[in-house]
Amino acid sequence: MIDIQSVGHVCVDLTPSLSGPPVTTPGVLAEVGPMGIRLGGAVANTARAITALGRTAAVAVTVGDDVLGDLCAAMLEEHRPGATVIQRSTEHATSYSVVVSPPEGDRTFWHHTG
Repeated sequence: MIDIQSVGHVCVDLTPSLSGPPVTTPGVLAEVGPMGIRLGGAVANTARAITALGRTAAVAVTVGDDVLGDLCAAMLEEHRPGATVIQRSTEHATSYSVVVSPPEGDRTFWHHTG
């Protein structure tokens, strides 16, 4: 049984591992570690919180008809089998954020709303 349905914005959060401050000097190759990939946005965060409270959440989202949309859909289905409604858009790309999170200091988000 579904307790709550979350509808709205979802995005893919891409977080490269950094060993120091981010390098933004033009033309410089900056080495980073493995990429963390996680769902973000109001829908994913709300569903995650509802689940942590011991309840069951369904989600409904729109993602782009692109590779990030495929990834987002697969991650949603993995965590919410049978409780996920996904609409695909050919007009808009999937929303994503690059989360720049240095070991010391606050995070910065480079975001595409989709």
